[in-house]
Amino acid sequence: MFQQSVLATEFSEHPVANPANCSAHPFDVPIIATGALHTGEYGVKEYCTALMNKLFCLEHFQVMPFLNYQCSLVVDQKNWLLALERLLANNHHLFTTWPMRMKMELILIHTAILFREVETGKFRKHKKYDISEVKQKLRTLKSFIEQLDFLYELKTEFLQDKFKVIDYSEIPFDQLIMIEIEKIEQLRASIEKIKGKKSLSKNNLSDQYIDNQEFILKMNISKRTAQFWRDKQLISFIQIGSKIYYKLSDVELMLQQNYIKPFKKQ
Repeated sequence: MFQQSVLATEFSEHPVANPANCSAHPFDVPIIATGALHTGEYGVKEYCTALMNKLFCLEHFQVMPFLNYQCSLVVDQKNWLLALERLLANNHHLFTTWPMRMKMELILIHTAILFREVETGKFRKHKKYDISEVKQKLRTLKSFIEQLDFLYELKTEFLQDKFKVIDYSEIPFDQLIMIEIEKIEQLRASIEKIKGKKSLSKNNLSDQYIDNQEFILKMNISKRTAQFWRDKQLISFIQIGSKIYYKLSDVELMLQQNYIKPFKKQ
């Protein structure tokens, strides 16, 4: 990728992955030295070259997740981030184009953000606001209701804990979550259409019940909000063991009781 050789910088830790390992994470730094796979001689020179090539092949929105992932692999995150800054400074002459210089500035900004997180104790390994980790979690959930409940809860937590976005070209995490929600909703709609599910009869509304998961999804609220409404007796419910059910007629009644008419102008 670079026209000249990368000048090495001392890294006390340099985690790498064998490209032959099919289970390697997409943000792993691969072994690229010709003889390293066979001899096991993989030094800091090879690591710096592989790291630089990996960094400058990433899309802009992948930089922060990549740095976060690398920090989760090392014991001393501060030393690794400082070494990365030195590596970029030592190889400043390699950034011969405007896009490469912009990429370097972006990496340095995100490095500074992570360094502050580490210093203030806010850094957490394997952040939950990583869309690749979210997709892996979704595969473990069996039903559409569980998947949607997980995504809506995570979106709510993200919006409550949202940090300032430095790189405006990065797709916000909540938008990525909405993309996953739309995929699941479309898949669920397709399956329901195939099965030919009948819609609820309005004439028998008082005889229809929904469980807590469906209630949360219909009202677009969190589990904590549903619990708060029950504690404040804003909604009637039925509890059998650990399962909670609601009458749709009670849900409609709650909405009617909290209906606010528009004020008339005097």
